This record gives sequence, C-alpha cells and structure tokens, in this order.
Amino acid sequence: MGEESSKVIRRRALRVMAMSAMAARRWLANDLGYAFGGARDYYKVLGYERDISIAQYMARYRRQDIAGRIVDLPAIDTWRNPPKISEADKTDTAFVRDWEELTKRVHTWAYLSRADRLSGIGRYGVLFIGVRGNKDLSQPLKADELAGPDSIIYLRAASENKAKINAFDTNKASPRYGHPETYMIEVSEGNSAPIHWTRVIHLADDKVDSEVFGRPRLERVYNRLDDLVKLVGGSAEASWLQVNKGLLLSTQDGYDWPAEDSDEAEAFLREVEEYAHGMRRVMKLAGTQATHLGGEAIDPSAPFGVEIALIAAAADMPQRVLIGSARGELSAASEDAKAWYGQVSWRQTNYAEPEILRPFIDRLVWMGALSQPAGGRGAYDIGEVGASGVRSWPSLFEMSELDQAEISSKKASAARALADPFTGELPITHHESRALLGYPPEPDIKEPEIEHDEFMNELLQDDQFVASMEAVRAKCARMVANDGLGDYGRGIRGAVRGLWSGVFDLFQFVDNMLDVIQRGLALAWADGMAEMGADFGERTPDEEVALQRMINQEITHAPGFGQDIEAGNKDSGGKLGPFLTRAEMWARRYVDARNRAMLMVTANPKMEWVYGDTIDHCPDCKMYVGRVYRKDTWARYDIRPQSRRLACSGIKCDCRFVVTDKPVTSGRPPSPRGPR
Repeated sequence: MGEESSKVIRRRALRVMAMSAMAARRWLANDLGYAFGGARDYYKVLGYERDISIAQYMARYRRQDIAGRIVDLPAIDTWRNPPKISEADKTDTAFVRDWEELTKRVHTWAYLSRADRLSGIGRYGVLFIGVRGNKDLSQPLKADELAGPDSIIYLRAASENKAKINAFDTNKASPRYGHPETYMIEVSEGNSAPIHWTRVIHLADDKVDSEVFGRPRLERVYNRLDDLVKLVGGSAEASWLQVNKGLLLSTQDGYDWPAEDSDEAEAFLREVEEYAHGMRRVMKLAGTQATHLGGEAIDPSAPFGVEIALIAAAADMPQRVLIGSARGELSAASEDAKAWYGQVSWRQTNYAEPEILRPFIDRLVWMGALSQPAGGRGAYDIGEVGASGVRSWPSLFEMSELDQAEISSKKASAARALADPFTGELPITHHESRALLGYPPEPDIKEPEIEHDEFMNELLQDDQFVASMEAVRAKCARMVANDGLGDYGRGIRGAVRGLWSGVFDLFQFVDNMLDVIQRGLALAWADGMAEMGADFGERTPDEEVALQRMINQEITHAPGFGQDIEAGNKDSGGKLGPFLTRAEMWARRYVDARNRAMLMVTANPKMEWVYGDTIDHCPDCKMYVGRVYRKDTWARYDIRPQSRRLACSGIKCDCRFVVTDKPVTSGRPPSPRGPR
C-alpha cells in the first residue's frame, strides 16, 4: 500500500472520529439541556443541576414533601402486607418455624421495607446481616457456618450515602464478576467498617444497563422538584408581598420633612415602624399623606397542577396517590388506587420477591441461620394460591366499609323489589336470599344418627357421659327459663311496632335495634358456648371476630329495614303484618349465632397438659403441666409434648394433651426455655 493511500485512509479515519465526537457532543448537549448547537443552555438558565450527588438526593428526600413520598410510597406499599412463607403449603416445617422465629425477633419485614426505601434515594442500598461471633466483618462467612436463627443478632439498612462500595470482584471466572466484594458501611454515627458481601444483601431498584446500580427514584423528577420549590416558595413570597401592603408617604403642599436627626423625625419613623411591624393601626400624619401599595394574592394552582401532573407521570404514580387523596373518595380516586396497587403488585412479583426477599432467605439458609427446606435450597413458597391458581402476595386493595355498605344496600334493595307487595314474602328460598346478599351459608346442624342400641347402652353405662348429659339438660332448662330467643324476638318486634306506629322516629329505631342486636347475639353466643361446656369469657380471638362480624352484618341492614317501615307506617295506611313477618326472620339470627358458637367450640376444645409415665420431667414440662388452653392457642405458639423446642428436646417426653372442661388458664402460654 502506497504512502498516498495511507494518507487517504488516515484522513477518512480522522473524519469518522470527528463525526463520532460531534455526534457524542450533540447527544450530550441534548441530554443536558443544550439547544441551538450549544448556544442555549436551558439547565444554566433555569438553574437545574447537571450532576446530582447522593448527598443532594438525600437532602431532597429529607426536606421536600413530594420527594419523600415518591421515594417512600413504592416501598411502603410493597411490604405493607407481607406474604406468607411456606414449604409445599405447610407452615409447620423446621424451615418455616425458624423463619417465623427470626422474623418476630429481629423484625425482618420492617427492615426489608426500610432497606427498600433507602435504596431508592440513590443508586442502591444494602441490608447488613449481623451475626454472632468475633470474626472480622471484612472476612467472608462460609456455608453452614451459623447454628440456627439465634445466630442472627441484628439487621441494619443503609443507603448509598452510608454504604460505599469498597472493592469489586475482578475475577473474570467468578459468578460475581463485576459485583461488590466489600463495602465500607457506617455501622454507627461517624464509624465505618469494611464488610464482606456475604454479610450484605445488595438492593438496586430499576436497573437498566448495570447489575449493580439502579436509577434513583428522584432522578427523572429532579428538575420538576426544583420547579415546584420555585413555584410554591415564590408564590408564597409573592403573595406575602402582595397582601402585606406597603405605604407610600408623601408631603403635602406647604409642609417639609423634619430634619433627619431631629427628635420629631425619630418619633415619626418610630410610629411608622410600629404601624408596619407591630399592632399599631393608627398614625398621626400632620402634613403627610399615606398611600397603600400592593395588590391581590397570586393563585399558583394552575402551574402547580401542571407540575404535579408531570411529576406523577415521571414517577409512574397516579396524581391522587402522589398527593395522598385516593382513599375513601369517589370512583375516579378508587380507580387510581386500583391502578397503583396493580403497579405495586407487579413490583412485588418482579422485583421485591426475586431480587430482595428470595436472595435474603437463600443467604440465611446458606449461612445456616435457617433450616434447609426439605426439597433443597430455594424449595419454599412465597404467597398463597388464589382463585386464579396463581401464587401471589396478599391483595392490597380493600373496599372501605362505605363501599361494602353501599353494595349490601343495593343487593338488599334488589331483594326487597322481589318481595310480594301484600305478604312481604320473597319468591326465593332463605338460602338463596343469603347468597344474594353475600352471606355465607348457614351451618347445617344435623342430629347424629344412632344405628346400634348396643352403643347407646354402653354410653348410658358411662358415668362421665351421664353426668355430661345431665349438665346439658340443666343448661337447656336454664335457657328455656331465660327465654333468650323469645326476648330477642320481642325486642325486634317492639322496635318495629314503635317505628310503624310513630312512637319514635327512624334514629330511635336504629338505636333500639343496635341495643337489641348487640345484647341479644352476645347472649346467643354465650348460650351456644355454655351448651358445649365453655364459658363466654373463654372465647378465642377468632370466635370474638366471628361474633362481631355477625353483629356488624345485622347492624348494617337495620337502617334499610327502618326506612321500609317508615315508608309503610301507620299514618301512610301501611300494614304492620308484613313487617312483623320480616321481624321473625331477624329473630332467627339468635339461633344462628348460638349454632355457630357451638360449632366453633366443638372444633376448638380446651386441652390440658398432663404428665406421662416418665419419672423425671424437664423444666418446660413442669411449667406447662396443668395449664389449660384452647387447641388453637397451643398450636398458635407451637407448644406441644414431644416438641424439640422443649428443654428435654422431646426425646424422652411422655406428656400428652387431654380434652377437659377446666377453666382456661389466664394469659398466653409462656415460651419454652429450650434445650440447654
């Protein structure tokens, strides 16, 4: 190749390089707000920052309201309803028990949420896992080095500002090539320490072209946040200057200002200052005329709305959610809330679970802080399978009580529209009407079928069975004497008659119904528990919720019933009979409440811890013997004979549970001391 050809090639190469450099500069100029070939610098004119530091992001997050909400809300809503962790849909495995124990002790969900929030301020955040032992934090942990959940002693969340990357993995053959090797984390105020990555979970949201760094949540909206500061702060200052009218003082003809240093001038200026800055509202202006300056206050709502719309679009957040007004309002706000919760659900499935929660759990299993699932590492489930057959986190969208009441009211109106105008009877069955209103089916209580006389004879020979039957008969006799069902029906019929005849108004009717429903259904529940040998004061939280739900359901329908009675009252020529028929249907809820209580008590008996045949008993067994709790209470705290959590590890334990009628022990079961 000749010298001339070489020069041509060199010139072409230089031309290509120059064009590439020009294209790069043009791209950079457009990216940073230049226009007209760089002649106009929008960023400089408008006062925008080109290079934003983590300290600036942190300051904005701490001080600006909208900025804090943009950073916090995605993380808060992501972790607001934590998912259930299970193993093949079982929650009684060693892995799940270890996880629940750790979660209660170190508040895992709270720290995951906090780490998620802090990671959104900058490009990443970390969750530092503190473990027992005096090993240098810069040294790596090894697989199965820890011994159970007690080895984890604390969690710490930190932002990029407090957790600097100290070194990267430069081994090209390593699966972590290009990832952080060690961090310099501020473990206390002003005190930082190098920490190895095996003790750290790295969080980076919205990663684009990096596996280490994400996009700060405030990056796209930073300029708009500057605009908002100027708009709101400037409007406030301008409004103050406009409404705080100044004074123009001018002399009248034939009058001169007093000498500058004279007592008269000082007294005059002092009077003017008291008027401007104090409570004086009157001035003596001999020879002087005062003219008020100023104008009307400035309304920034229009430009503010534009800025909020742009910020909401850049943050991918509905405006009503961004400014916190999406709850309890009209349908548009409800739709915004649904859209936002849909985005949060996507974030849970595609970011929080695969990039935060699973790496955290997997790391704990790898360390030995959690028992390994039976199917191996990673063989556990997050969330529950819904009606669609897909496993997901708990739903965030919940209808308010007002929404639920409105739906129930519409269903009730539809049911009433089907009633016979003369008798008030519905052309559908009782079970069908319950389904229409969204009520669950009533329990089908059937008497047990006795097939063998020999079996009954054996029971009658059993003294304990005969005593129990006598107790039941006595209880039934007491119920008949007290006539709780009759009292409940009379109370409802009395309220109906009072409103229909005009003795009291709709509000008094509702008050009477509230009183009758609350007292009557509570008495029915107590009677049902007593029927099964349990005391009303021993009801469990689940039973209390079930009773309160029944009461609330009845109370919700009382105003609608009252409105119907008021529309067909005596003065309007209406008949009382149909309303009394409906009152009888209300009275049946007494029996329903009693039956439900009986079913729940039967499914959740009282169980007493009793000794077995062993001679020596461990401290935990000695602590539990003689204690009586409902079955669900023992299960909730995972306390049972032969448990490995007992001081004897359950190896030689021969204790057992027996069903009893003894009163429930007050308080909750104490935690076992465990093996020593």
